[in-house]
Amino acid sequence: MDPSVLSSHELTTFHSPPNEDQATISSRAKNIAPTDNDDKNDTRSDVAFQSPASKDREKNLAQIDGGFFAWRYIFLSFLVEGYVWGIPLSFGVFLDYPPYSEMTSTMAAIIGTLCTGILYCVGSFVLSLMENFPKSALYLPTIGTLVCSASFLAASYSTNAWHLLLCQGIMYGIGGALLYYPALFFLSEWWVVRRGLAGSIMFAGTSVFGLILPPVLDWSLKKYGTPMTLRGLGAAFFIGMAPILPFFRGRLPVSVRRRAPPAPTRKYLKRPIFWAFNCLNLLQSLSFFVPTLYMPTYATSIGSPGGIVLGLFAGSSIIGQIVTGGLSDHYDLSWIIGVTSVASSVSIFVLWGHSEGFAMLAAFAIVYGISAGGFSCLWQRFAMIIAPSEANSGSLVVYFATSRGIANVLTGPIAGALLQNSPSTKAGYKSLVYYSGSLMILCTLGVSMKGLYRIIRN
Repeated sequence: MDPSVLSSHELTTFHSPPNEDQATISSRAKNIAPTDNDDKNDTRSDVAFQSPASKDREKNLAQIDGGFFAWRYIFLSFLVEGYVWGIPLSFGVFLDYPPYSEMTSTMAAIIGTLCTGILYCVGSFVLSLMENFPKSALYLPTIGTLVCSASFLAASYSTNAWHLLLCQGIMYGIGGALLYYPALFFLSEWWVVRRGLAGSIMFAGTSVFGLILPPVLDWSLKKYGTPMTLRGLGAAFFIGMAPILPFFRGRLPVSVRRRAPPAPTRKYLKRPIFWAFNCLNLLQSLSFFVPTLYMPTYATSIGSPGGIVLGLFAGSSIIGQIVTGGLSDHYDLSWIIGVTSVASSVSIFVLWGHSEGFAMLAAFAIVYGISAGGFSCLWQRFAMIIAPSEANSGSLVVYFATSRGIANVLTGPIAGALLQNSPSTKAGYKSLVYYSGSLMILCTLGVSMKGLYRIIRN
């Protein structure tokens, strides 16, 4: 057998069920893994067709779904997630200090929005680069680290708003994407059956860093000013990422990945289930970003500390991400979507909609963080359902990130229009509650995904 075919077979053996009929919407571990009969068939196939070199390569591969190297990779990806996403999500801290405080509110907001928008939306381009040039995945994280560090250094010497827009917005967004998306690409090589839990631990990095960075940045800005803080941030980024880059690798050797055919992810874009999941993701994201964007300002308007409320949300999101991702490995995915959507919508209408003091708003931040904060941890399971027999099905996650990025960009103008067209500030926030809560209720339609999947399969 041709070596490229052997490599492709090895990918399928270690990463996916041997046929698509074995993956169901429930995403249970027992349905994702091959059955006993299939294991026997695969064993016979390996014995009959694998060359000695292929067998040796298979034995030398690190353990999947556990073991030191798999858990080490999760820790490294957790750090990458935290550094790349935690910094832009803490951007609001800069707005109270010059030169950001001297800009128009629109220009200052665009810097942070553009950065996160690029991070979300360019994933498909990075994926295409890695699919066509597999070896590039080994170098992109290093390039991304250098670009991100340089962006902060350059921003510290900026004298105009457009300089910050270019450095802290565009430059950091591109560099962060080059560092971040290889982490998602390699995740599907290390974790399959427990990929939901693995992804949730990785995504929790954003919440952990989002909880720690704001007070640290605020302290630094007060004591040292913006230029020195930006230079320190650039140095901290490089010092934090550079030591882990030599260990930031996939499970498969480069030689195997080079000979294996590129993952045909684009063929799955034609499947109705792909667009159903993407529409659900877009809907949830349009709702999700509204409370996270206006929670601090609403807290200030009722005399409550916005920073503490945002911290409670970030902390509870860690719980939501780990719990949601872990449950997706064992329970019906459609019901997880339904339950979390109902809990999120109730918290928006009842807790946020009727909060007039710190206690109820804090309760909203905690409940909303647990129920809505872990939705992105389901992306890995979405990908496995869409492409159950694909070795690198996790690469489909970038398309969900893109739709979330589109929602992130649209949320600002939509929410701003709702506030401006309201007769009072209080009425404006009520409009946000109705808008966000109603969209979240529509997300409960995710329960019907199981039936849709069965119809499509038949």
